Amino acid sequence: MLYSRSWQYAVRILLHLAQLEPGERRSASTIAETIGIPAPYASKIVSTLANAGLVRSQRGPRGGVMIARPAREILIEDIVHALGEDAAMTECILGFSECSDGTPCAIHGVWGQMRQELSSSLLNRTLEEFRATAALPGTRRRQATARRR
Repeated sequence: MLYSRSWQYAVRILLHLAQLEPGERRSASTIAETIGIPAPYASKIVSTLANAGLVRSQRGPRGGVMIARPAREILIEDIVHALGEDAAMTECILGFSECSDGTPCAIHGVWGQMRQELSSSLLNRTLEEFRATAALPGTRRRQATARRR
């Protein structure tokens, strides 16, 4: 797995929030239930995303979590940085501490190419590019309901 479960869940949470109406909030437990992740894990990730400025969280009866800025302004790479997953793109894929163009591991050249492709095809894209096609648990019902109206 290239990215951790935390990263996967963070992307799912942000895609879910990006599908809500601007200013609309959801509790972390509701988000967790909707997208199928453990509630304590969702709360922890929401806290991390809030510290990174990707979501806003408010306590109280009118509280909840909302996306902090438009989905078109949040890069997938921003999520990588928020969760400290940068090493997945910079470390040797085989785990060697000495791996560079001068002292490459067996996979160094191929991995370097793959990192560039991953960066251009995924990391430099915005949540908005994936928002409309996100097939997350709970989103199909919302889309079907919207079509019936």
